[in-house]
Amino acid sequence: MKGEKLVAEEDAVSGLGRGAGNLFSRLRWKLTSSVPIKLDSISVVEGRYLATSKSNNHRLFSLLRVRLSDSVEESKLDYSAAVRITLQHQRMKGLLDGLHRARIPFLYTMMVVPSNQDEEEENQIFEFDLVVGTWVDARGKELQEARLECEQNASTLAATLSVGLPNSSVRRLTRNELTSFAQSLLLPAEPRLRQVADSTTLKLALIIGSTRPNRFADVPARWVAEGAAERSDFTLEFLDLREWPLPFFDQPASPARGGGGYSNPVVERWQDRVREFDGFIATAAEYNHGPTAVRKNAFDTAYTEWNKKPIGFVGYGGVGGARAVEQLRMTVVALQMVSVARAVHIGLEASLGVMMHGKALDDYPYLAESRTAMFDELVWWGNALKAAREASALAAAIAA
Repeated sequence: MKGEKLVAEEDAVSGLGRGAGNLFSRLRWKLTSSVPIKLDSISVVEGRYLATSKSNNHRLFSLLRVRLSDSVEESKLDYSAAVRITLQHQRMKGLLDGLHRARIPFLYTMMVVPSNQDEEEENQIFEFDLVVGTWVDARGKELQEARLECEQNASTLAATLSVGLPNSSVRRLTRNELTSFAQSLLLPAEPRLRQVADSTTLKLALIIGSTRPNRFADVPARWVAEGAAERSDFTLEFLDLREWPLPFFDQPASPARGGGGYSNPVVERWQDRVREFDGFIATAAEYNHGPTAVRKNAFDTAYTEWNKKPIGFVGYGGVGGARAVEQLRMTVVALQMVSVARAVHIGLEASLGVMMHGKALDDYPYLAESRTAMFDELVWWGNALKAAREASALAAAIAA
């Protein structure tokens, strides 16, 4: 599902009734928006729904594919004509306004695929369909409850589409289309994270451990995610400490003590997120021969959530961040984690090559080799420790 797309802002529905202007401005859509859509995770559920999470917000989506015309020729236009005809269509305008009045949340995006052509043409022809969807806020709801509500919204949406666009055909997106649609939500500047997997696949988090506005951490983070996208034995999600304003540890008791821990809601959400993962990769900047304060503090604000899980490090800075990584290895051992032996150390040669000479980390083969070795060790330890945790939980349940 490649090609141009419309990206709806999160408050597009609430913005429908504001002001005058054409449909484009009223929906506040942008063609390939320059503002990234940041999600913690995105996955396909039961082959029928798209589930997303961001911090403590969870949504369940039902997506429909709409072929605007039964005529194959009418569905093949150049891109600008497709956008113009669709967005100026009065029936579509009335349809979307009606959904807004009915308080049914919806998104509306165009799926454009270049048509097969024998020769390159200046005005390329595209086949285009619409993807229209609805969602429910699934936070605090059982899956069955969220699914039922989503189905009700989807049925209303499908019926409205059939009436508003009588010459169109409407069907639900297939599992493969949902997967492609999920991947297409990531803008070109962001790495494509492999997020669709079954329950046996390891779930890893990449923790970005620097919060400076001009940090280098984004470079290795994207590079690690690009490498992870080629793997099928684990999924990878970002935990960016910029988005987690954790207070510095100031509690009377350590989280390691049974009655200790935080009453701070941000820390509670952080602990819940850490608990979800089977293992971690952490970027480690080196400041004054040590790790960043926010990096160390993020470890200190949880305990049992880290226990018996593997972690790998991607260090950068002086001597490839080796001194920061070694200090963090001692910290994670105290958290009952397994620090895998292989790490990635991005020294000054590679750092300066990226920052000053336009190079990429892939231009340094030894770094890619270290990344692969780290992935392999994380998977081995991740599977072993996950099985051990599950066996311990089962034994405890039986004993109880």
